[in-house]
Amino acid sequence: MSGKGRSPHKKKYRRTKRTYKHPNPLFEKWLKEWQDEAERRHSNMKYNFQRARKSLKLFPLPLYSGKDCKVLAHFGDKICQLIDQRLEEYQEENGPVNWDEFHQVQEEPQVKKRGRPRKNTSNSLDGSTETESRLSGTSASLQVQEKKGKSPGGKRGRALTCRRVNTRR
Repeated sequence: MSGKGRSPHKKKYRRTKRTYKHPNPLFEKWLKEWQDEAERRHSNMKYNFQRARKSLKLFPLPLYSGKDCKVLAHFGDKICQLIDQRLEEYQEENGPVNWDEFHQVQEEPQVKKRGRPRKNTSNSLDGSTETESRLSGTSASLQVQEKKGKSPGGKRGRALTCRRVNTRR
């Protein structure tokens, strides 16, 4: 074997996709509380908190502070400042935050995507294509027409077009 090939003894590794079930549950909980509070006070801030929660839900990575939230849409200085203050209060009450406890990781091996199966248009002995013979038992059948002019490949000549025709009446 040449030096370029793989040795048969090496183990193949697949890339694993790391996803989070719920990447920022703590921040989302606080935003929901603030949204409910604003709703009780009939404040229009409820819409801002609602938009911020939605963009936080759509963000797939974990965030660790209010400053990190600044990159998201609908997170202004005020909301980021509120998150930082609430995070400090939380750390005073409960000690340092164990982020691994909040960020639930799912590791999935990446699945190889398969392409669409090719259609076999070879003719059988009776002259009908495979698709026609498959559909002949159903209520629909294919009608093949010849057209003169340009074919789909761009060359002049005869082109075949297939059209499905309902036979049920």
